[in-house]
Amino acid sequence: MTLQSGEFDWAGVDDQGNPLPYGTYEISVESFTADELTATQPVEVHAIIVEARNDYGAPALLMSSGQTVSASQILGLSDPSL
Repeated sequence: MTLQSGEFDWAGVDDQGNPLPYGTYEISVESFTADELTATQPVEVHAIIVEARNDYGAPALLMSSGQTVSASQILGLSDPSL
């Protein structure tokens, strides 16, 4: 299966269909050639920033999902209305 950029929906369940606990999860993409893992890449996420704040002396951004992200993890900012 070949994936490209776009939305990804996840039902919040494990491989057996059991609901997973509430929390923040990270996903990555694994690339294979002839059944051999050749690369693992973290997935970039686009989200709306609802607040910028100082967390223990470091800048952090609160996302609309409720996740807090350190400023060092931000790759770019854009106006969502454009």
